[in-house]
Amino acid sequence: MNDIVDRLLQLALERGALQYGEFTLSSGKKSSYYFDGRRLSLDPEGAYLIGKAVLPILQRAGVAAVGGPTLGADPIVTAIALTSYLEGVGAQLIAPKPIAAFIVRKEAKSHGTEQSIEGPLVSGSRVAIIDDTCTTGASLLHAIAAAEAAGCTVVKVVALLDRREGGSEELRRRGYDFVALMAATAEGKIEVSKGDAMSVTKAYEEVIEFIAAGTSPSSVIAFQPSDVVKQRVADLIYLEKTIGLSSDEKSELDHYMQLEHLMRLAKARARQYIANA
Repeated sequence: MNDIVDRLLQLALERGALQYGEFTLSSGKKSSYYFDGRRLSLDPEGAYLIGKAVLPILQRAGVAAVGGPTLGADPIVTAIALTSYLEGVGAQLIAPKPIAAFIVRKEAKSHGTEQSIEGPLVSGSRVAIIDDTCTTGASLLHAIAAAEAAGCTVVKVVALLDRREGGSEELRRRGYDFVALMAATAEGKIEVSKGDAMSVTKAYEEVIEFIAAGTSPSSVIAFQPSDVVKQRVADLIYLEKTIGLSSDEKSELDHYMQLEHLMRLAKARARQYIANA
């Protein structure tokens, strides 16, 4: 996937979707770069690359539909849905079911069904939410809330660009599995994102913080990983049994299994301490 995102980043520069310089954003903040996701998602090659890059991420998460806040997500979800059809049923291949698209309005319609979501969204579905950028995360959270209100479970949140201005951290803090194709560095440069390593790092950090805070046999026995980590492990195991894992995902799952094995040993030892006390 990195080759595709590398080309997407190059295309962003070629099409003027990404520009470096001195810019004043709509918020009034100064920025050393300007990113217009619609110049990518509405470009023929850009739409193709976005679909190719995001589709595997969503397939591995086992989603049935992908949606996002209008207007930025509109061409993105269309590209993904079309790609999922062309690479599956449309190509007459044995592949995961095509992924449907939906759009989240800024406000619910004041007429007709008065719905806030447009598209074939089925209550109870596993869905992903996507947008062209993630800054504060407000637009993504609005779309997440709408999907959840419709009875769906949000299992993945994606952005073309993570500006790293607090939004991605807030999404993860709330327990959502967030990933971006590209991300801003502290120096204001845009680079290809490092991917899904955040969940593994979080799992290790949870164990380290637990140990550093001081432990007792009873607290070791009671220790549980966060819901984010549990969901990620469940997703990887599901993928392993269905469409298979990439080498990076296999390595990620191996890390989780090693941590789980260590905690099982620690819990067994803690029970021995309690029994012998």
